[in-house]
Formats: sequence, structure tokens, C-alpha cells
Amino acid sequence: MPINTNDLEVLFKSDSIQPNYFDLGINNDKFERAPISKREISTLKSFQEKKISEIAGAEGSPSFEIIRDLVNVLKRLNILPELSGFGVELGSGIGLLSAAIIEQDLSLRIKGILAIEAVLPFVDFGIKFTAREILKNNHYKILPCYGSFNSLDICKETIDFIFQIEALHHADYLVPPISEAFRILKKGGYFVSIDRSWPNETNRIVLEQLLNHEYPLEWLHKKGLPPEKFTRRDNGEHEYVDSEWIFAFEKSGFTMINMVHAHPELTIYSFMKRIICLLRLNKIFRIKIKSRTGIIRSFLLHKLNLKTLKFSSIVISPHPRPLTIFVWQKN
Repeated sequence: MPINTNDLEVLFKSDSIQPNYFDLGINNDKFERAPISKREISTLKSFQEKKISEIAGAEGSPSFEIIRDLVNVLKRLNILPELSGFGVELGSGIGLLSAAIIEQDLSLRIKGILAIEAVLPFVDFGIKFTAREILKNNHYKILPCYGSFNSLDICKETIDFIFQIEALHHADYLVPPISEAFRILKKGGYFVSIDRSWPNETNRIVLEQLLNHEYPLEWLHKKGLPPEKFTRRDNGEHEYVDSEWIFAFEKSGFTMINMVHAHPELTIYSFMKRIICLLRLNKIFRIKIKSRTGIIRSFLLHKLNLKTLKFSSIVISPHPRPLTIFVWQKN
């Protein structure tokens, strides 16, 4: 039977009631297994590390401290809405974002989070390890779930909020998982999406080149993978532009509350790159991906130590990669 609200109330009472993980019917979902199988091999290799920061690094993820600082930035600038009740993290990995959000829930409004992941070692070990290490006695507030974000064995209008970080760009198509999220979300609930996204004018050929990048043999060896051709595309990666994200959420029924671009600390190069693009000299300087509108204003505000979104939709982020933060609501 699909999970309902009463089930959640019971599951998040204490860890003595919870299973090691909850199976959300992943075997019933028709999704591509090849990237998942490779990920399971590399993840088992990563779990040979002893500390969360080392496991995250082996997985190519920023540390928990960086994820926590990112959440702080989003809360300070009022980008992250007030979250309460029962939540879902899609494609949670080892659950760093779930742990950061619960750790900072000082008002204790969040009852629990279902951390949904299709890579079994994360579910069987990684998520609980993170929860225990960071949340201590509150570790039961994160429940690992084995499932695919395309098909969730959860009753409609059961979940109060949903979030994801760098997970949905692994979806072959954005509409199915986002529509599924809309189905299980209560009216008034939020979906916070933190992921990579490119400006709309980015040439598709450039994005294809990014996906065709082959991982070096030393990287494959470190991950425990066979020494054969393996690209980012083979790894289940996709490159979506802003309009594709917006189309998928709006088609699924969501209303946009906010859209913000987060960048690592801006440098003079970011400033100059924007100037070059404004002068339409990007082809001469071989700039394949144009800088976003607002980079110059953000650079100047940053230099003046004015941490505000009043004059620009770009924020300085502790995360090492440029990200786009969407906040959507189900009305």
C-alpha cells in the first residue's frame, strides 16, 4: 500500500519503529539501470572512507559544511521558504541536504524527511550514517527510501515540501519526476530545486560537448570501474537550460515563487567575461557560454559587502559550482 499521512506519523515517532530503509517500489519503475549500476560500484568504493567529508569528496559532492553554508545563505536572503511537516528529498545521495535542513530547523517544525535514492548502497548505509553523525539523537528524522523519483509509492497530497540538489539533472526527462512530485505534494506545499542550469541562449552543440566528456582512466580506477570509455552521458548526466526547467515545472502545475542563480565567489574574470559578452566579442575570445545578466551588479555589490538580492538575481554561494535555485508552489 502507498505511504499515507498516518504512516508518516508512525514512522517518524522514533528510530525503534523505523525499518533500516523503506522500499518505494523501485522495481516497478522502468528506468535506465546502467548508470545506477556503475554508481553502486563507485559508491561502495567511496564507503571505504571513514568520514562524511571524505565520502562526500569521493562521490564528487561538496562537504556537509558547504551544503550547510548554502542553506544558511538561502535562509538569510529569504530564498528558502519556511518548511514544516513531512518532506521528501529526491535523489538524496548520502542525505547531506536533508541533514543540513533538519539541523537548522531550530523551531522543530519539520517532523521528518523521506530521503529517496535509487542507488542501493546510499539507502542501505550512507543516509543513516550521515544522519547519525550529524543529527545524533534526531537521526530518525531522516528515513532512507529506496525508490526512483519517476514513480513514488506515496499517496497523493501527502507531503508538505520537496527539495533536491543536483539530482534531477540525471532525469532523462524533467516532466515525469516533477509531475510525480506535484502529485504527492499537498496544496500550498513548496518544491525547492537546487541544480545546474544554463542560460537559454547556450548552444546545444556546446552542451553536447559537455556530455561527451570522457572520464580519465585514473578516475575510473579510483572509482573501481573498468578501464573503458565512459562519458558524462553514460553516467546519466543531462544538461538543461533555464527554459526547460521552467517548462517542466509549469507543465506539471507548479507556480514559480522565486528563481535565483547562485555562483561561487565572483572574480574579476566574471566581471570581464560579462563585459566581453555585452560587447558581443564572445566569439573572438572563444567564450562558449555567456555570463548571466546581473553578474556585474553582483560583483560590485560583493565588493561593497552588500549582501542583498535587491539589485540582482545572482547570489554568492559557498558551493563550488554555479547553481540555479527555483522555489515552486502547488496552489
